[in-house]
Amino acid sequence: MKLSPRVEKVLEEWAGPKTWNTTHPCDMDRWYRFVEAYKVGRKYRVHEAELTEIIMAKLDELHGGHDKKVVRERIWRMGIIFDYLRCTKR
Repeated sequence: MKLSPRVEKVLEEWAGPKTWNTTHPCDMDRWYRFVEAYKVGRKYRVHEAELTEIIMAKLDELHGGHDKKVVRERIWRMGIIFDYLRCTKR
């Protein structure tokens, strides 16, 4: 799976700050913008394994490492958001 340039840009905006892994409102706002960008054209499907690898590679590139537990938790959260949006037809 390859991300579109727009989704890649939003991923970098979220993952760029050293605080990417916190639940601070600013970091979560950037995460939710990434979720929204990723959703476009995917029909509420999260490709968990591939997306995990993409995010971890980006974090390695930007910070020289990653927190796999946080990445997996965020992707799990993305799945719940997509389930809600699908069920409410949004």
